[in-house]
Amino acid sequence: MTARDMKPKFLLLDANIIIVAYETGMWKTLITYYEVFVPSIVVNDEALFQKKNRSIPRDIDLPELARNKEITEVSATVQEMAYLLARFDETFQAQIHKGEAEALALLNTDKIPTECFYCTGDKIAIQVLSMLGFANRGISLEALFDHIKVRLKAPLDIQYTKRFFSEQGTVGGFNLISGTGLNKKSG
Repeated sequence: MTARDMKPKFLLLDANIIIVAYETGMWKTLITYYEVFVPSIVVNDEALFQKKNRSIPRDIDLPELARNKEITEVSATVQEMAYLLARFDETFQAQIHKGEAEALALLNTDKIPTECFYCTGDKIAIQVLSMLGFANRGISLEALFDHIKVRLKAPLDIQYTKRFFSEQGTVGGFNLISGTGLNKKSG
């Protein structure tokens, strides 16, 4: 059974998903329908970045939402993230953003429910999800909206669609088979 077949209850969200959900007017709907987990790096670094560059909308003030228990902030240890990154070569490591690395490391811990689905629109993060054997724990934003029967006024950008998620998951599977992006020394 794949993420497309199941209706998730728990979500682990990447920063890009939070921003797009807010921009489409669906953020409050997502945190109402799902128990949302957000990596600590996304909660803190993304919030700081946005505060420096423009005022952050109250609806996606992640530190405030975590304090109010509307979302759950989760953290991976330095060791958990190092273990994840050590599996990939330097070129691939450089493409994995810190928040995505933390989210992907969390999938291999007991800090989030095993039924938790990771939602991102980043192609490398989707590929890594497959390369780690977690393809069945990933889901596109489009699929999430389908589960809660949301119809948007405008189509989502391609990287948030089911098709893109599936294609990048397939690329990740090929990478795993061919060894592309993997650290040959880590075995």
